Order: sequence, then structure tokens, then C-alpha cells
Amino acid sequence: MKRTDHLFFDLGDTLVDLKGLVPAMEAELKRDFPGLGGKHRTAAIQWVVRTAEGTRQAHTAAFRPGIDIAATAISEALSMAGREIEFDTARSLVRRCWTSYLRAPKFCDDVTNDLLMSLRKRVKTLGLVTDSDDSMVRPLLARLGLESLFDVVVVSETVRAYKPDPAIYREALRRSTGDPETSQFVSDSELDLRGAASIGMGTILICRSRSPDQGLLPPGSAVLSDLRDLPKLLAT
Repeated sequence: MKRTDHLFFDLGDTLVDLKGLVPAMEAELKRDFPGLGGKHRTAAIQWVVRTAEGTRQAHTAAFRPGIDIAATAISEALSMAGREIEFDTARSLVRRCWTSYLRAPKFCDDVTNDLLMSLRKRVKTLGLVTDSDDSMVRPLLARLGLESLFDVVVVSETVRAYKPDPAIYREALRRSTGDPETSQFVSDSELDLRGAASIGMGTILICRSRSPDQGLLPPGSAVLSDLRDLPKLLAT
């Protein structure tokens, strides 16, 4: 592997486990819509799926904040369950769900503060590149004690671009004064890695419980099933 001076991570499901969003939204739906006929969990799952799909599609359209994408997704999920809600109500529902999730966010099983600290000592820049809004990312970092660990935090809302748009990776490099040739981007998404690879960054796929999509994986990408193997990979 080439020398790595600048190491950037995706956040959700790369470092932070987002599975807790489904029960958080399910609880909010049960409170607000008790007569949903047992469809609360299905609607919560649909919300997560549709939010992810909406975010993937957003990089080809006019910029919309992440909260709006998530609000559209819960509106659609509830419509499928037979309930229609106003957009402002949907936004409020998403924000309450996020607040509930933030009470006990968790790292992915193979991620610890000690691991991230050891990686921080190996590189000149440790950074985050994430699709979200600043008002959602900053409280999450604070809750997990990560505020001072990352030198660079690039949020799609600030750049008005979503991965894999090259603009968001270029902004990360600009803030780190780094070169793509000595930078690596780590993500659980092959598509997001393609954006980093398009500007010459190295790419590392974290693929914990599935096989990589070879059709999307950028050529030359490293693949890990456990993030604890990353220090060893960087040392080779």
C-alpha cells in the first residue's frame, strides 16, 4: 500500500452503527400513530431504506438538506402504511427520532476509541467525510467523544454535495492540505469509494457481513472484513 498521510472515514455504518435508528423511529411512530395497525416497524424500516436511496440519488439533483431527504422518506413510508402527514410534521418526527437515537449511539462492533486514537497517531490528518447535516453530525460526535479526534470533518450540507460527488472529497483534501496520492478513504459503500477514487485517492472497503460488489468496487481497492485490521494494512 502507498504511504498514507491523510486518512478519511465515512461515518454511518463505517464507524457508527446506525441499526438503532429503526427502533428509535418505531417508538416515535407508536407514540404519534397508535392506530397504525402494527405497521410501525415496517414503516421505520422503509424509512431507513428510502432515506438511503434518496441520499444516493441526491448527488445527481439539486441539493437538498439531509433532514429534508429523511422527512420525504418517512412521509412516503407512512403513506404506504395508509397515513398522510405534512412535511413539517415529518421533519419534526425525524428530528425527534435522531434525538432519541443520540441517547445511546454505538460504534460498529470492531470500532473503539483506542483504535481511532492509534490511527490518529499514524497519520498527519484524520478526517470524516459524511452525508448528513451539521446539526445532526456534531451532536453525534460529541456524544461519542470524537470532537477533538478528527482534524477535518466535511459534511454534505456544508459542501452542498453528496458522495460520490468529487466535490466533497476535494473539500476534505483542501482542508487537510493533503494530496490524493497520499490519502485513503474508508467506507462501507463501494459507490462512495468510487467518488474518492475518481480524484486519485486510495480506497478501502470495510465489508463486514457480505461480499464486495466487484462491479462497483474501484480497481486497486483494499477490502477489510474487520476495521481492526486497518493499522496492519497501513503498515504494509
